[in-house]
Amino acid sequence: MFQIEGERSEEPKPAEVLVDVPSECRSMLNKVIKLVDPRFQSVVAHVLHIVPKEILMSIIAAAPDCKLRIIECLDSKDNNIKRVRYASITTKWATPECLKNVDWGKIMGPFTDQMDHDVCWAVVVSELIRAVRLIEKPNQDPKISGFKYVMKNGIQLEEDRPFNGCSANIPARESSRFGYIKGFVKLNSIETALRELEGRPIGAALALFHPEYKNIGNKVYRGPVNYESMFCGLHAVSLLNVGEENGEKYVLARTSHGATFGCDGCIKVSLEVMLAYIPVPGEEISEFIQKYLGTPKFLLTRFSYPTLFTDAEEEIRKKQHLDELKNLRRIN
Repeated sequence: MFQIEGERSEEPKPAEVLVDVPSECRSMLNKVIKLVDPRFQSVVAHVLHIVPKEILMSIIAAAPDCKLRIIECLDSKDNNIKRVRYASITTKWATPECLKNVDWGKIMGPFTDQMDHDVCWAVVVSELIRAVRLIEKPNQDPKISGFKYVMKNGIQLEEDRPFNGCSANIPARESSRFGYIKGFVKLNSIETALRELEGRPIGAALALFHPEYKNIGNKVYRGPVNYESMFCGLHAVSLLNVGEENGEKYVLARTSHGATFGCDGCIKVSLEVMLAYIPVPGEEISEFIQKYLGTPKFLLTRFSYPTLFTDAEEEIRKKQHLDELKNLRRIN
């Protein structure tokens, strides 16, 4: 199904559009147009006309059985209004059966409000480390707070380093009270991330659009949905469980904006929406948006989780770090 939002210029005829389509795709797209009610063939042709063939081919490859909406937004940043288009691709797929009874929310600890500080990544790293330690080492003190930085420098206890936003009086790093991780695992797809979600919460990056994000409440987040939508970059979150609302699959993601944000501190992110940036003829290409959404992407990307040392390995790493600190002090 093709749907266009925003003003439409004179619609091209299907035959005119197909002239510019690569030969390997022409037969398939011609069949698509013929399957559509004749009254709407010009609408389909218009969509195929405004979506560059490279992006169209990437959409077909990523989600061959999908619904496609073209969303046009007005970016008024710096009082310079320009049009920005997105392909919003809706696709259905089954989530793993093993996730039916999974919910990691109870082991993530108290919610943190990052306020206006850009520290979502640090909050997610610390919460994931805490959660994985609770899962894999349930008899240890769980108050470890805090991926490459922790591997090298360790991370302090929550009671030694509470998060109070930016502070002039930063607590000292108590050198004998560090926790360490062995490394971290990057996951290359949302399908892989959901399979891994059975064993632990998963870190991810969410495509952040305002005003949809800040006004989401208990609704399912689908990215841009109106002409005021503005892409603000990626926001680090922790994936806790999956659910379904009105037939739509979603994943519940823990945010770092406090317990009163969204759905009790979390946000329901649709698992059925992909986005792709579509440059508008006559408008300057946004390299910022193209960097993240130049090809079709789910709303959630960049999945990862930390891995732990054994108790003995962690003690060895702790001693190595303390020796490194002593050597550094001698040099200085």
